[in-house]
Amino acid sequence: MSAALSRAQWRQAGLLTLGAVILLLGLYFFRGGPELTHMDFVTGGPGALEFCDAANPRFLPVVARSSPVSMALRTGAIPIAWDRVESVLLLRTNTGKAIGAGDLQPTDGGMMNLLIVDPELGDIQSVQPLPGTKQGEWPFAFTPHRAGVYRIFADLTPVATGQEMYASVDLVVKAAPGPELPVRPPASGQFDRNGLRFTLRPALGTIRAREPADLVFTVSRLDGSSLALRPSAGAAARLVAFDIKRTGFVNLRPEPYGATSAGEPAARLTFKVMIPDSGRYVVWSRVNAGGGEIAASFSLDVIP
Repeated sequence: MSAALSRAQWRQAGLLTLGAVILLLGLYFFRGGPELTHMDFVTGGPGALEFCDAANPRFLPVVARSSPVSMALRTGAIPIAWDRVESVLLLRTNTGKAIGAGDLQPTDGGMMNLLIVDPELGDIQSVQPLPGTKQGEWPFAFTPHRAGVYRIFADLTPVATGQEMYASVDLVVKAAPGPELPVRPPASGQFDRNGLRFTLRPALGTIRAREPADLVFTVSRLDGSSLALRPSAGAAARLVAFDIKRTGFVNLRPEPYGATSAGEPAARLTFKVMIPDSGRYVVWSRVNAGGGEIAASFSLDVIP
């Protein structure tokens, strides 16, 4: 009787153990939440990239600092100017773990935003890659408008940290056969396109390094008719500032954040910014005035 009970107990223990193993395997292979933890994004030291406070945006030296996120690119063919480039972004933590869709926090602009800039900061584009079939692969496509070394900045927010993170990677684009088509350089204060006039000026006339400042951005129709901007990725307008060496950028968000009022002759938005170093910067804007999104870029000098 004792031996029979012992065998029954062993059998029961074995079944419980098997069930636990099956449950753990199921959780491992079929979990729907984020697979990475806060510790996967830890980096430190004097060269670590600090996070940006959305309420007080400031320039981030992405290239010069170490990031908890690493990026690499894979292209199907040699990138050529004015040809569509099909690419796959390979996204990893700095410890080599793949970053998939379940590891990122969705935003108004998608799971992740890529800012693509040419060497002269005349061709600036924004794309939102979608997760691929393999963990850590993010396909996207864009058309470069000139030859040279393009730099791609990624802006993403891991679920495990809830903080925006940044990384960069370069892509060499070969020249197209024949003469190179011109790319419009950044404007100085004013830019006209598609019947619209864009202006960007410091509220106090100048911007000084390491001092908070306001940028005033206005959009109006050249014929004087009323204008209302439609929200783009949740905001009435988006501005991004790059330094001319392309070492980093700063995302700017308007105040107020939402769409502008209809019936006004112009849309006027204020953006707060703090830039640590003097020099020339390029500010790229993107708005939707009802006929689709229009991009414009401006040069901006920051004095010591």
